[in-house]
Amino acid sequence: MIKQARGFTLVELLIVMVLLAIAAAMVGPRLWGMVEPDPARDIPRLLGDRIDRMRGEAIIKTTAQDAVVNLVDNTLSDSDGKAIWTPPEGWQFTALPNVEVRETATTTLVTKKEEAPPDRIALRFNPDGSANEARFQLTGPDSGQGWTIAIAPLTGRMTMTPLNERDHAH
Repeated sequence: MIKQARGFTLVELLIVMVLLAIAAAMVGPRLWGMVEPDPARDIPRLLGDRIDRMRGEAIIKTTAQDAVVNLVDNTLSDSDGKAIWTPPEGWQFTALPNVEVRETATTTLVTKKEEAPPDRIALRFNPDGSANEARFQLTGPDSGQGWTIAIAPLTGRMTMTPLNERDHAH
């Protein structure tokens, strides 16, 4: 008598696949370190998009676009005072220390200015793409977390430099 080979039915295979999918959904994030996304990762992109948009509008509309980084209210506002971007909870716009940097062929001289820090920083983007020079920081709730933001006067381009190496991974 020849015994017929018995396999798995389609229903049995589907049940096993569903159980494996449920187990992978519960265990997978823990194994691969996938946790809630860090909102701090989006901050440079969000702020950069707002500032780049203002520069682009100045070029397209052929009229200067003004904005203010209000260090007291912690907002980026348009020329009418309307907030166009606010950092997430715990993040703060801050003025850079009042220093003057002069470079020569052989040395860099940094002189501290004895002025009170401003309560606002004006930004102006011109139709030719240029801007006023502006530098400020956006600091986070964790020590050393944040970026130094600089607007280049000739190109109006914004650069963001991380305050520490941890931010390079973002």
